[in-house]
Amino acid sequence: MTEQIQKKHRNIFAASIIVSSITVIFLVLGPVTRLYAVDKWSAAVKSLDGSPIAYGVGGRNQGSEAPALVFIHGWTCNHELWAAQLEYFSKGHKVIWLDLADHGESGSKRDDYTMQAFGRDVVAVVDTIGVRSFLFPYYFASRNPSNVAL
Repeated sequence: MTEQIQKKHRNIFAASIIVSSITVIFLVLGPVTRLYAVDKWSAAVKSLDGSPIAYGVGGRNQGSEAPALVFIHGWTCNHELWAAQLEYFSKGHKVIWLDLADHGESGSKRDDYTMQAFGRDVVAVVDTIGVRSFLFPYYFASRNPSNVAL
């Protein structure tokens, strides 16, 4: 074989090793990303339009005045997006996670997929739990504070 063909074969072999390694890493680490949120659903509550919203509660409450942390995923995601953060913050805070309507474990009877409708999903969960003070980490809220201010 010529040197050029041998080099090409080495490159193909190296690429196949890299792809195989990445595949193994994802197969092993896939379940790790589900650390905290798996099988910890508390219940489901109906949103204003009747959509069942699955949610969970965990962690430690740092006194009645300490705000709970409500973890809200983005479009086409679910609560598993926050698995590592739920694990970390639950050590010192009450944490609440949910799947918005038609995402993850939640169903949908919704015709209106708007931010306001998803906001009503969050309100339904927080009202059901009885949390009076909460914070939620999501970048959209910081860009639109008037939409989330109480």
